[in-house]
Amino acid sequence: MKKMLQFIPQARGLENSDLIMSPLEEYEFQWMLREARKRYPHINIEYGDPLEHIFSYIIQGIDNPIVEIRPNGDFAISPYLPIIFGNIKKSSLKEAWNNELKNAWRNKKVHEFCANIKNISDLSKFKNPWKDTIAL
Repeated sequence: MKKMLQFIPQARGLENSDLIMSPLEEYEFQWMLREARKRYPHINIEYGDPLEHIFSYIIQGIDNPIVEIRPNGDFAISPYLPIIFGNIKKSSLKEAWNNELKNAWRNKKVHEFCANIKNISDLSKFKNPWKDTIAL
């Protein structure tokens, strides 16, 4: 499966906000995706909303299906959120997973933080989600 997400300007991306697609470019891109799906039916091509995983994981209360290990070693539950659950330099992935990472999307503080996110532009207010983190 190939999944693509919209460009969300964060960190240095804020300097490149001209990369955000216009409504016409978005329409043309969706058309190109439909054509690609017809041409390559054996490849599952998805184009999703970056907020989809945030809201669906919270609503469903599922175990955390992904872990992002950032270049500095932080364990994150989403590349778009400044929330971290430990660091590989301080504990193993297995320890972090068994402590809180596995149930991160059930964490009350994660729910409270995400309750303030209503749309994609809200994600842009996290200027640098890799630097300005919230450790849980």
